[in-house]
Amino acid sequence: GRQPLTIDGAWNVTLEKVHSQPVKTEFKKLIDFKDDPELRSFGGVIFYEKRIRTDKPGNYHSLDLGKVFGISEVELNGRSLGFRWYGRHLYDLKGMLNSGENTIKIKVTTVLGNYAKSLKKNSVAQQWTSNKPQPLYSMGLVGPVILR
Repeated sequence: GRQPLTIDGAWNVTLEKVHSQPVKTEFKKLIDFKDDPELRSFGGVIFYEKRIRTDKPGNYHSLDLGKVFGISEVELNGRSLGFRWYGRHLYDLKGMLNSGENTIKIKVTTVLGNYAKSLKKNSVAQQWTSNKPQPLYSMGLVGPVILR
């Protein structure tokens, strides 16, 4: 009788690109950065934040981030749920979810491959990225993010 809850809609996002000032924005939906012309050369840390409401927190035992391209760290209501750098990005919610409003913060640290490819005037970066053709790397939280 327990139904998963997909956490969709807009997310508050802070982008901390290497050698740049942080930028705050809103994503209407979760995306793979390689598919966005303005974000495909990103390299650094992405912070996603969202408030959700749950009336029956006991119905949910885990937070499943779905597809994540990078290292994820999750905080729920100011408490750390841990980090994942490989495999499923699944987090235990035992005793962490409140009835009513909850705040989820997800930190994703990306690889620097796409960023290095964008450094056309940097001979070292070009040496590492232009020896053989390489596709762009997927980056970010793509989801879907689900309470299970």
